[in-house]
Amino acid sequence: MWCRLPCSILQSVLAVNRYIGTLQYVEAEQPGYYVLTAPLSFESERAGCIIVALPGFVTNFVTGRKLFIVRRIVTEAMNPAAVAHDQMYDKGMVSREMADAVFRDAMLVSGVASWRAWAAWAAVRAFGGKFYGAG
Repeated sequence: MWCRLPCSILQSVLAVNRYIGTLQYVEAEQPGYYVLTAPLSFESERAGCIIVALPGFVTNFVTGRKLFIVRRIVTEAMNPAAVAHDQMYDKGMVSREMADAVFRDAMLVSGVASWRAWAAWAAVRAFGGKFYGAG
């Protein structure tokens, strides 16, 4: 059985979080990586800050994208949330737990289905520790 957020919780998440700008990028020289060509920000009520990724920021969007199970969960709608998450992880801007929670919020704002957002959140909670603060 998949986890569903009650409508009131989803509406609350959507009401207090927002993107500033749109995701614009080009492929990097290293396969599977992308470089932002414009700033992308996510205003997070939960973290109480605006996460800003500037042009030149390098991301792979979602680590493990080539794994079979990951391909079943990941959608392009997750990419803006992945940029904010990568920025928080690289810089250690907030605690890992907070970064992962903001990632889930950002995915919901992007229109990602709640079950996909939960699955991606669970994956970063389980396997993301080695990447935190590595930037």
